[in-house]
Amino acid sequence: YYVGRLRRAGAHNVGEYEARLRQNAPSVPSLNNFLSEAVAALMLLDYGAEVTMQDRPDLAVVLRGERSTPRLSTSIASGRTI
Repeated sequence: YYVGRLRRAGAHNVGEYEARLRQNAPSVPSLNNFLSEAVAALMLLDYGAEVTMQDRPDLAVVLRGERSTPRLSTSIASGRTI
């Protein structure tokens, strides 16, 4: 679901993101982290940012000419994105 949305929204490097997502899917904490990355990327894409999915840092973002590499993490205890 999220992979298709990322592709339709214009995110870059979605193929590698999908491969890492599938590889880590058996681990619930890792899966939560990858899904949190997708949600954050979609939010940024909705605001007109250019987003590249990557391993470290999780995202590369260009918004209004400003480059950023936000680091996302998921609290294993709560499952919430911090």
